[in-house]
Amino acid sequence: MHQKVLIIQPLPGIGDTLWFFPHLKALSDYYGNETDLTLLTKKSSKADQVLDGIIPLKKILTLDREKDHKGFLGFWRLVKMLKKEQIETAWILHQSPRYALACWCAGIVNIYGYGAGFGKWVSTSPFLKKADWNLHPIERAKTLLTYHQIIVQDTVLTPITSLKTLMIKRYGLKKTKKIPIVLGIGGSEGYKKWPPHFFAELACSLYQKGYNLFVLGGAQEKREALLIQSMVQEKGGDITPVYDLSLQEAFAFLSCMKIFVGNDTSMLNAATLIGVETFGIFAKTYPLAYRSNLHPITPLVSQDMKIGEVTVDQVLDRLF
Repeated sequence: MHQKVLIIQPLPGIGDTLWFFPHLKALSDYYGNETDLTLLTKKSSKADQVLDGIIPLKKILTLDREKDHKGFLGFWRLVKMLKKEQIETAWILHQSPRYALACWCAGIVNIYGYGAGFGKWVSTSPFLKKADWNLHPIERAKTLLTYHQIIVQDTVLTPITSLKTLMIKRYGLKKTKKIPIVLGIGGSEGYKKWPPHFFAELACSLYQKGYNLFVLGGAQEKREALLIQSMVQEKGGDITPVYDLSLQEAFAFLSCMKIFVGNDTSMLNAATLIGVETFGIFAKTYPLAYRSNLHPITPLVSQDMKIGEVTVDQVLDRLF
């Protein structure tokens, strides 16, 4: 009979799922094929799309902290849901002791987590040390697994081959020897987004240097992508807007690129994990550098740390 193992990752974003992809892969490899892996995460993380065909998950349970699992009654609904799954082991990649307590109340025997608050009384040591709490969530989770002799590798995110072939054909990437660069304009909050006219100015400079340029966003960035294309064309340049891809198609598209320049968003994390040379523009958010191919760019001198204080010349200097 297969062992049932639960992994709890409650951070809400697609980028958060990508952050923890290597940890999920490490746990999957550690337990092997004789284990049924279940992931508890929020619907907004889109783990079902991000991890499809990459991590062999038996089931994804939806964590709803806004409604179903909110408050006292929500806690017990969460316990009931977990108990129904008859899970034996749980790994909690988050600091809240609430999840450890929920696992314990659900009858889960082996609970591994950070050891915050009362969580340590129902979990198995070793726990994080005092200094570990200052680490970024990626490193924090990696440290926990390392303490339990589970090694997290710099796993590469490998897109579906057929989708990569499709992207190469759709965007004519075999028809030119120009080096492809993509500008990532997405962002979950406005303060994370570099101004469109800066992207356009950067694109004009890159076009003059002979690069094959693309601007990538989601459906909600269609207007912005077309605006950047228009501004570049007005200056005699060209850039191809891309805004209608599924997540797996976007991963495949990114794997065709040599350089990514863009905002702190899921596509930045995807490009990093795929192995693209990635230049991230950061201001108020933590400047990520968790892989050697991820290069953060932040305001040189700033009191407010506004993203518009990162200049085009500054980005070009980092690129070249």
